[in-house]
Amino acid sequence: MKLRQLQCVWAVVHNGYNVTAASEALHMSQPAVSKQIKMFEDMLGMQVFKRNSKSFTGLTPLGDALMPEIDRVLLGIENIRQLGLRSQEERFSQLHIATTNTLAHYRLSSTMPYMQRAYPNIPLNIMEGTNSQILEWVQNQEADFAWFSALSLAPYAGELRQLIYLPAMSWNLVLVVPKNHPLAAKGPQSLADVAKYPLITYVTSHKGSSGLASVMAEAGLQPRIIVTARSADMMKSYARRGMGVAVIADMAYDHELDKDLIMYPLSPWVGQFQTYLTWHETKRLRAVHYDFIEQIVPDADKNAVQSHIRRIQIGKDPEGWVI
Repeated sequence: MKLRQLQCVWAVVHNGYNVTAASEALHMSQPAVSKQIKMFEDMLGMQVFKRNSKSFTGLTPLGDALMPEIDRVLLGIENIRQLGLRSQEERFSQLHIATTNTLAHYRLSSTMPYMQRAYPNIPLNIMEGTNSQILEWVQNQEADFAWFSALSLAPYAGELRQLIYLPAMSWNLVLVVPKNHPLAAKGPQSLADVAKYPLITYVTSHKGSSGLASVMAEAGLQPRIIVTARSADMMKSYARRGMGVAVIADMAYDHELDKDLIMYPLSPWVGQFQTYLTWHETKRLRAVHYDFIEQIVPDADKNAVQSHIRRIQIGKDPEGWVI
């Protein structure tokens, strides 16, 4: 009995008993697949597949009994292969992740413990910057990944050339004020209510206004932004000191730690910010990279990511992300 024989049986079953599809999946010729299956059946002395002329139509009772065992054997072989790959990677790898302060502090921090447990010998390097900075680091291949947020990708069209990206989680803007602020009692009823007060918000990383300022400008309002910063904690601190209204990501408001501040969502007037995970198109992805991608992007396992990359390579819309 040979491993290749088990792989051929498994591939035929999982490709709807289509030998052509199975041979393509295994990078073998159809006659070679059929030969391996015949050798396996000859060794057993019984047929594994039901047949109609030269086609496979299903499994015999023996085949049904064998499939769970074949699944276990092939899964064990794959696990051994992955352990070997991880051991090789851990000898020379370091994972460089470029992201913004908010994502690093409030989202990436929940992923890093898993990565450290899964790859204890791979150092993790978190590089903080603005969207433009972190995209440049990936362009220059100084970072493995960039994770950033945007209302629209249009301002970053040039910086996304030669990069592959996937949409991940999304978030909304909220405003926070001290309990003694005029907005604390009822909250804003419109963007005009927000525009009446000095604003403390995120620094923009591209030429032009921030997302909030752009939305206000479209509404005919002129916001007075007095402080821009990367750190939501800094902005909340300034709001506590009465400097103005802090506009931050909803994930940065902690209902326990920030209970001295009143929070109101801005989602009635400002759209969701989408986050994107991106890497250079020439990057050779290894097990640690696929693992990290799956932690950040829902349902993006290795097969889904590879399919997405293939769609991009044949010229389909990179935003057509389908799991």
